[in-house]
Amino acid sequence: MLRALGFSRPLIMRSFLLESSFIILASMLIGTALALWVAFQIISSTYSNLQFPLPLLPIAAILIGSYLIAFLTTIVPARSASRIQPAEALRYE
Repeated sequence: MLRALGFSRPLIMRSFLLESSFIILASMLIGTALALWVAFQIISSTYSNLQFPLPLLPIAAILIGSYLIAFLTTIVPARSASRIQPAEALRYE
């Protein structure tokens, strides 16, 4: 649809990657916050005098790696979406 409105190929690819990047970051932040909260609740209810260990470096490494993998897997669909001809995009809507 964006191609039919006059958007250029690089602009469509950038917008596709920006939207997917936002969704990736939001889901990772929400998932991490919920996982840490559940782990804190389990540890605090199981052990009364134990502090909650927060391994920041492994968490950051996992999050960065997950973001990069998810972002790299969106490049191929973004490239194919940007190469669709305007007439072909309107034909199936």
